Amino acid sequence: MIPCLLCYFLLKISSPPEFEFLIFHTRTYERECTQKESPTKVGDSCLVEHTQQINQLYSADDRNKTADLNPIRDLLDKRQELSDQIEQMEQEKTAIEQQVKLQMQDAAYGTAPGYKVSWVSSESKRVDSQRLQKEQPDIFNQYSKNVSSRRFTIVHAA
Repeated sequence: MIPCLLCYFLLKISSPPEFEFLIFHTRTYERECTQKESPTKVGDSCLVEHTQQINQLYSADDRNKTADLNPIRDLLDKRQELSDQIEQMEQEKTAIEQQVKLQMQDAAYGTAPGYKVSWVSSESKRVDSQRLQKEQPDIFNQYSKNVSSRRFTIVHAA
């Protein structure tokens, strides 16, 4: 079993009643992982499942509330550190991709030992929703649906 960070933290805090849907998972974690082991990875399926459950559980926000995140400040610092590293790596990756494209020029395919590269043209059609809404509002409204979600952002205020 790949240790789950969320389950690990839920074991370390007193779980409110709304976390009952995670009790089985946390007990499984507790049985299969020693208390000495600190999880370093999140299993993909576990991460997706918990994200969906948390988003469903807290689908509405209370704009009159502000949560105190001081108890998890170290996690926010770690996330910022990871974000900075990811940004640097993405820039390095983009620079390498640009060099590969310059080497390929107009070739659609390239090879190197252990690698197959493709850089092919593609076309797609997309609906111009602004134009459709302006010129055919009834059709636009007939095929539109409202989608509700909560946007999650973290801004590092240095």
